[in-house]
Amino acid sequence: MEDVFKKLYLGIKAYLHEIWLNQRVAFNNLRARAWYKRGNGLYNSWRKEEGIASYDKALEIKPDFHEAWYERGNALNNLGRKEEAIESYDKALEIKPDYYEVWYKRGDVLLHELGRKEEVIESYDKALEIKPDYYEVWYKRGHVLYELGKLEEAIESYEKCLEIKPDDRDAQFYRDFLLRFLKKEEKEIAARYDKYLEIKPDDHEARFYRSDILYKLEIKGDFFYHLGKLEEAIASYDKVLEIKSDAYWIWWQRGNAFRRLGKLEKAIASYEKCLEIKPDDCQAWFYRGVVLSSLGKLEKAIASYEKCLEIKPDYYEVWFYRGNALNGLGRKEEAVASYNKYLEIKPDDYDAWFCRGIALNDLERKEDAVASYDKALEIKADYYEAWHNRGSVLYELGRKEEAIESYDRALKVKPDLHWAWFYRGTALNDLGKLEEAIESYDRALKVKPDLHWARVHRDVTLSLLEKLEDAIASYNKYLEIKPDDYDAWYNRGDALSLLGTLLEKLEKAIARYNEAIGIKPDLHGAWFNRGNALSSLGKLEEAIASRKNRGSSKEFCKNIRD
Repeated sequence: MEDVFKKLYLGIKAYLHEIWLNQRVAFNNLRARAWYKRGNGLYNSWRKEEGIASYDKALEIKPDFHEAWYERGNALNNLGRKEEAIESYDKALEIKPDYYEVWYKRGDVLLHELGRKEEVIESYDKALEIKPDYYEVWYKRGHVLYELGKLEEAIESYEKCLEIKPDDRDAQFYRDFLLRFLKKEEKEIAARYDKYLEIKPDDHEARFYRSDILYKLEIKGDFFYHLGKLEEAIASYDKVLEIKSDAYWIWWQRGNAFRRLGKLEKAIASYEKCLEIKPDDCQAWFYRGVVLSSLGKLEKAIASYEKCLEIKPDYYEVWFYRGNALNGLGRKEEAVASYNKYLEIKPDDYDAWFCRGIALNDLERKEDAVASYDKALEIKADYYEAWHNRGSVLYELGRKEEAIESYDRALKVKPDLHWAWFYRGTALNDLGKLEEAIESYDRALKVKPDLHWARVHRDVTLSLLEKLEDAIASYNKYLEIKPDDYDAWYNRGDALSLLGTLLEKLEKAIARYNEAIGIKPDLHGAWFNRGNALSSLGKLEEAIASRKNRGSSKEFCKNIRD
């Protein structure tokens, strides 16, 4: 009987333990999912670092949580940490090898960011083994095969995409292009048609086939252009122009390719050829203006924009670019008027509101400038340049607290914006918040150690706080970068002198005043303070001479330099 009870007891105990374990697992799963969902929320709010930390918490609790590994990979990818993203995707795939979305995403990262094309194909193939009707992958796979020079396989990939999605016009375009591309010899065939048409000019069928060849060459150029293969695109456009030199639209597209390559003079020449043939092509006038602006030829750019607007007054982009050119020439009122015309048509362009704010500020219309920056920020709340400029205008208006808030918003988006740290420090300084000002200057100098004004302002503030040792260290750091700054040598001498009458400090102070005088012999304050330091050392005659010295400075400087 005792054995029966014992077995019963052990059975109940095991059963309860199993229930406890199941509950614990369920509870941990819930905790992990809560961290995962929190990570998703942070990721979607562009707080990606915090999102990754949340995914890590989920994975501490549940290391086989494949969705968390996947989303963690996405967050790392968006932060530019590509290799870590691949590692995270690989962890997800160890747990769930049939997770086709991860194979696809892994392929994208390998392609666009790391350029490992053979591995991209392997990743895409894995996704397609699991989900053969994934037409987006067939399409992208075709592009990668094309870039690897495997044209026949690329065509097959586009055709697989079209079997699943017959109305995919991009896949149709690239497949048809490659089929034509493999035939080649278009120019030679066109030349044969030309010879024939000299004999039989009324053969309309021959004319049709010649036109078709030109079309194929043009399509080839456009294909290369859209793939970013601009040299190949230009070569193809040139072939069209050898056959049909008055194809103005080809001259225009050729200009665009040169513009994207940064060959701006050639781009202008191409646009001008287009305009010789078709003087009312407003796009050619517009892009000619854009390139002239890039070359700094702003007057000519404005003339080009105005030709475009004569032809098409509602070509709203032109008003924006015209405003930028006018702004660059200092014609601020006209620039504001141009931005206004643009914003009447496109009021949701935050860049235009921003540029308008700059012009208004230059016109001393500070309140209007703030209002313009506010409009930009209504549309794009993370526009750190607008927050920064808004802060600067508010500072000039004497609204220091608001200026600091504006700088803080800029720095939340871009923590390494050194000018925002500097101007924030200046505003804090004006408010008497000296410790905070020093911290702000320090942040500016951490980002940009040679930011002269931040170091000068920091040093002055440190002196105000009588933190003279820190000030001296700061001058030393600055003088390593800019050893010919007499003000810095002079101020460092002041700081050392103020520390007391210790011999070593005073000797160093005198040496620093000597450096300042060596660079600027008529720096009377340095002569006077050098005399004070000498006086503290008991060298009264030298002290008097230093305080009185004005005429013999040239010889003194020569001695110091020697």
